[in-house]
Amino acid sequence: MRIINKRQRNLLWPIVAGVLLIAFITTIIISGHHLNDLELIQIHAASDDVMTYIEQITDSENEENDRYIAYALTYAQNENDINELTAEEIKTIIQDRFNVEINVEDINSIGVTSYLFDKQISHSPEDNKYAINTENYSQSQIAHIPIIKYVIRDIHKSGKNYTVNYQRYIVDNPYEILNYYARQKEQADQEGVYYDDDSNLIATYLTGKGKIKDIKTCITADNVEQIARKDGSVKVTYIVKNDKLLVDKIEKVE
Repeated sequence: MRIINKRQRNLLWPIVAGVLLIAFITTIIISGHHLNDLELIQIHAASDDVMTYIEQITDSENEENDRYIAYALTYAQNENDINELTAEEIKTIIQDRFNVEINVEDINSIGVTSYLFDKQISHSPEDNKYAINTENYSQSQIAHIPIIKYVIRDIHKSGKNYTVNYQRYIVDNPYEILNYYARQKEQADQEGVYYDDDSNLIATYLTGKGKIKDIKTCITADNVEQIARKDGSVKVTYIVKNDKLLVDKIEKVE
């Protein structure tokens, strides 16, 4: 048996401490990036709910709260066929998805800004309601309204927070989506195989009677590169608050 004297022991301590420190840091890094299946399901569900209309917030040149009014009305119109909201209803939609401190008085005091006007959103001071235009766009107008889609690139976990990096894609002309599916169907017909596509959803949107969320579902992680072009990316931080996964921060990445 080898006996280590005091001097040797003193020399070994820094080495042992260094090894333990490296092991500790490695454990933190590994556990910090590990996500279980439930977490992934929750993040994807929150992402699908929030990111479908997130351009109402990211495309604003300022950081004012009118962005959230535009988001809430676009969300309600597409998800619930509701075109008019009270300040209380707007607050509920916002705080169910974003870690934002905003009250009814704040929302009512905003009125119609230039950003909301561009989004065809009006405000009625008499009953303190905001409304979004319900008139259908013409086919020529729709052809000039780009479709924006965010696709998850990677997810990182730090404590109870999650950082999700999204690639932003843009379809300059929505008819490109219809053309893509037409090409896919033509190829399937030539090969003698059945092809179940979403062309009805796309055609309905292009006539001005559909919803933006429907045509966005036709753009998937599998076909987005063939339909759209890359247009930057964003980093979104989600936090857990009151048992909800909320957007805490949105950062544009050049």
